[in-house]
Amino acid sequence: MIRIFKIMRPKFKILAFVTIILTMLQVACFLLSPNFYGTIVSLIANSNSSSSITIQIIGNIKFNVASPLEGLKWVAIIFLIVILIGTFSSLGAAYLANYIGLGHSRDLRNKLWDNILSFSKKEIDKFTHSNLITRFTTDIARVRFAVTNMLRMLIIGPINMIFGITLSLFININLSLILVALIPVLVIVMGITSWKLLPRFKKEIELAEKLNLETSESILGIRVIKSFNLENIQDAKFMNVNNGFANMVRGNYYGINIAFSLIFLFANLAIAFLLGIIGLKYKGTLDKQAHTEMIRNINIFINYIFVVVQGIMTTTFISFNIARGVRSSKKLFEVLDTKTSIPFVTSDKKIVKGNIVFKDVTFAYEDKNIIEHISFEIKPGETLGIIGPTGSGKSTITNLINRDYLTKHGQILIDGNDISELDTISLVTNISYVYQVPALINASIKENLLFANANATEEDIERATKAACAYDFINKFPQKFDYVLEPKATNLSGGQKQRLSVAQGLIKHPKILMLDDFTSALDAKTEAKVKANINEQFKDTTKIIISQKISAIKDATKILVMHHGKLDGYGTHEQLLKTNKLYKEIADVQQESVGGK
Repeated sequence: MIRIFKIMRPKFKILAFVTIILTMLQVACFLLSPNFYGTIVSLIANSNSSSSITIQIIGNIKFNVASPLEGLKWVAIIFLIVILIGTFSSLGAAYLANYIGLGHSRDLRNKLWDNILSFSKKEIDKFTHSNLITRFTTDIARVRFAVTNMLRMLIIGPINMIFGITLSLFININLSLILVALIPVLVIVMGITSWKLLPRFKKEIELAEKLNLETSESILGIRVIKSFNLENIQDAKFMNVNNGFANMVRGNYYGINIAFSLIFLFANLAIAFLLGIIGLKYKGTLDKQAHTEMIRNINIFINYIFVVVQGIMTTTFISFNIARGVRSSKKLFEVLDTKTSIPFVTSDKKIVKGNIVFKDVTFAYEDKNIIEHISFEIKPGETLGIIGPTGSGKSTITNLINRDYLTKHGQILIDGNDISELDTISLVTNISYVYQVPALINASIKENLLFANANATEEDIERATKAACAYDFINKFPQKFDYVLEPKATNLSGGQKQRLSVAQGLIKHPKILMLDDFTSALDAKTEAKVKANINEQFKDTTKIIISQKISAIKDATKILVMHHGKLDGYGTHEQLLKTNKLYKEIADVQQESVGGK
């Protein structure tokens, strides 16, 4: 948690200091309350007297008044002032602590977001999407709660405990011995509670993360679960995790409640013991003044017992929440301390034409080779088709061109420059990647297109959507390009989503266009038209098409056939049908694709 405060803005650090001062003032005012209660009780008991008396507030703070009633008036006024100071200090401290907590958590989210934006695919894969979302929400909320409590409750608890004991000594040293004897018992109870529960709270956080992951995976894979009739199996798996989390939380709070109940039990036993001892020792032996003074001291002392008890309980309970915050802060710094494996490059080496060369490229993920010794060249205006079984390394090639990963061995050149030395802005503005799963957001169609190219004109939008065969269906909507898409574009069909995704890729006027299974949801007629439009309107663009369908790549200048991460074949459609067994097998299975061979 120290690092959390170190990266806090100077403004928040100053406000944190003010919060601590206000909190200490609040505690000081409320710690005086038992003395005022006792003094008021004493004055009320002597209200029938008309003689002057000396009023003792605390320690050597005394003043003389003409009568108990006069004293009662002044004590009430002073007490009201002290209470008002304490109340306004409490309100100010609470407001500032909340302001600091919310403001700093906002800054933490911004820092997380900025760092995540710099991540390559390698870092995203390392943390996973659900894990990062948990850090943005649950972990930052826990850190905020911990910061807020450290600024207030972690000060209030120990001060109540320490000064409650100290102030009781000013009242009566003999009575305070009972409190001194009570403290070790309470500390032992809370020490055992902390020893037992802190590991359980750590486990609770781990189970919460597991529950988030299980929920995320189940929702994302709901179609697969239903299609394979796995509802019962997945339900049992989810219920097991959910019940484990619920039982852990229930056990933790039972433990806290038992500990707090024991504390109140021992505190009340101490009070009963105190009253019993005083009753037996002073029975019938005190005069009226001594009796009144004893009542005052007992009243004050009982209040201080509960002040100390509250301090111990507050400190213990807050320590649990701070422990959660510490664990969450470590998880946040795991992300913040992670530097991208592919740094931002500012260079005069830029993409000009889009000529791509792979020279004996090998890429490994976690020491396992994904592709090995891949070599090819694709010139501007040419089209490279990539085909192969699932897991053969097709998408890895495009990920390397997109610089989502760096090669383990070999070299990738774009326009004669090593890809690792290319200017980052030039790379992202001159390469368009149309993913198999369309990346559409909850916004209008126009906003989705401008998301890909903020500087696109109306003419650019029309040109791109017409090339992608999306223009006609868009204009059938009453709002046309202002038609708002639902989350994940659920109000579009699969084919409409793919065509709109293609339009996003085309609107950038890229030098390199990569299309990953972009026609999987299109009928043969629309697929042929989209391909023809792209070839006609983007003649000078280097095009790379990944597909499981022969029909999508058979017209490519060259075709790569991938198998188990290796180059199994390289050539034109006609050449591969004659020379490559795997390609021939795929073509034979897709009979409709080989009718014109």
